[in-house]
Amino acid sequence: RTRSSAVQVAAKAEMAREAEVANIADVGEARDASPPATSSWYCGFCGGSGTVSCNWTNEPVGCKMCAGRGSFTGETITLQMAASRLVPDISALRFILRQPQRQEDLVNALVKCEANKVRLLVDAGADVQAGLQKYAQYVLTDGMMNANLHTYVKKFQTFVDCGAITTDEELKLLDKSSSRHCADRPQIRKIEGILMAALPKNVLNVYVKEASGDSWDIIVHNVGGD
Repeated sequence: RTRSSAVQVAAKAEMAREAEVANIADVGEARDASPPATSSWYCGFCGGSGTVSCNWTNEPVGCKMCAGRGSFTGETITLQMAASRLVPDISALRFILRQPQRQEDLVNALVKCEANKVRLLVDAGADVQAGLQKYAQYVLTDGMMNANLHTYVKKFQTFVDCGAITTDEELKLLDKSSSRHCADRPQIRKIEGILMAALPKNVLNVYVKEASGDSWDIIVHNVGGD
């Protein structure tokens, strides 16, 4: 009996040790196998997707397929986002503009975009005149105290280069801006120079019609149609 009891005790002790060793191994394997915190991302430029180890899900991530900027939200990039300074890569805007866009959205994008994106939006059908008017409304009112007024100058010139002209609306804004506080008055003068140079020119229209023999009827119209 004594020998049998001793064997049983030894067997139980051995089983306990094996169970402890197995438990330690299981915990170690589980610890090694546990994945790091990950978030899914989707690229609106090329449709690429994947996961990345991170603990923050609101910041952009570099797309591993096209080197563009992916989004952790899983939503395709919007026109306004592609046009904004948040996405400096112009290829994102080209991707979005493959699909038809509402004129209102295109004009809003013109207001928000940087100068190098204006031409692309205009070529896609954005109303450059409406864009200039809306942009001038912002810059010459709320934007007057912006410390980076020099960044606006190039964009005004780009609007003009794309075919926009100065109308009475812009002239009124310029007149009112002269009495507003301004962070950088020389930059406003540069903008004024660009807008004044974009005023419509007084070109005459001449119509010549042969009457009979060696005589012609000549009609001259001024810009007003008289």
